[in-house]
Amino acid sequence: MVKLNAPIWQTLGYTGSVAQKCLKDLIEENGDIQENIEILADNLSHQLSWYETTAYVLPHLAHLFPKLSSKDKVFMIAQMGAAIAAEAIEPLLAGTEVYNEFQEGIEGLRKEVTPFITDNMVHILLSEDDEIGAMFALGVLAIIGDRKHAYNFCWLSGWGWVERFIEEY
Repeated sequence: MVKLNAPIWQTLGYTGSVAQKCLKDLIEENGDIQENIEILADNLSHQLSWYETTAYVLPHLAHLFPKLSSKDKVFMIAQMGAAIAAEAIEPLLAGTEVYNEFQEGIEGLRKEVTPFITDNMVHILLSEDDEIGAMFALGVLAIIGDRKHAYNFCWLSGWGWVERFIEEY
C-alpha cells in the first residue's frame, strides 16, 4: 500500500488530491464517513471512466473496511462499484506499480467482502433501501465477480440503471 504522503498522489492530478484528502479524513475519522466515501467514489467513477487513482485507493479501503460499521461497509461497496468496474475497460499491465496496487486492494476487499455478504445485518440493511441494494450488488460483482460484467451492467443501462432495475423487478 502506497502511503498517503508518497509523491505518486501529486502525479495523479485532481483525482489524486481528492482521494488523498478523503482517505486521510476517513482514516483520521474527520467528517462524515459516508460523505467522504461519496466524494471519493464520485471522483473515481466520473462518467464511468477509469482513473489510476482507484488502484492506489483500494488498498487503503481494504485496510479501512474492517473498522467500519456494517451500514458504512454496505455504503462503501455500493459507492465504489462503478469505479472498480471501470478497470475492465483499461486492464492494467501486470508487473506495474499501479497493477500491483490494484491487485493488493481488490484481493484485500475480496477477502473482507466475501464473508460480509452473508451477514444477516447486510440483508437487513439492503431490505431498507432498494437503490443501495442494487448498487451494492454491482459493487459486489465488481469486487468478487467479473468487473467487465459489472461495467457493462452499469454502462449499457446508463446512469438511470438503478431506477430501471427497481422498476423492472
